[in-house]
Amino acid sequence: MSAADQSKSFVNGKKYNAKTVTEKISLKTLISTAKASKDEHGFSKSTLGSYERALRQARKWFQEQLEAEASFKCLPDCPDVIEPSESWTLEELRHTFDQKPNGASPATLTLFIATRCFTKGFNGKELKKGIAEQTYSAWKKFWDNFDPNGLYRGVWHWDPEKKIARENPASAPEVKEFVKAVIARDAALGEWQHSAAMSKESMDHIQ
Repeated sequence: MSAADQSKSFVNGKKYNAKTVTEKISLKTLISTAKASKDEHGFSKSTLGSYERALRQARKWFQEQLEAEASFKCLPDCPDVIEPSESWTLEELRHTFDQKPNGASPATLTLFIATRCFTKGFNGKELKKGIAEQTYSAWKKFWDNFDPNGLYRGVWHWDPEKKIARENPASAPEVKEFVKAVIARDAALGEWQHSAAMSKESMDHIQ
């Protein structure tokens, strides 16, 4: 039997070609099926829930921080405003956790992780490496999937002159180095507790 004959079968008493039937599936259907499969099997529901919570906490913290900043009283020799960076303006800082990342996004994400893991101002205690990993992974996934064409996937690059972001703010060296700092601190303290929301793949991305 030839290869052509092997690709044929019978449906309701009629011959059909399996290759022809496959080609009748629309690209839109294939794309939707692929996306649904990734959404269903890519992350567990508990992990996705943890990631959503991490995003909400970061946005809430930052909004409260901006509101509190206006009421702070500085010492006489202290500037009364935050000095903008070469990478971002004060207006960009205010929108750092919006949908579209900007030049301030890596610095603010790093500051959030620092606040959660190296100060006792967040829920009255310093949090462990699992929180740093979870926060990093949540924002990395968020920005990875923000643009359908993958504009924010890869190693972060920001063009301050053109105000154009490329790749993922969570992949910026300052963010990954700070996550490693939390891991190193907890290792020194013997705090090797596994984070259920941190996959091996996510750990590999931090390296």
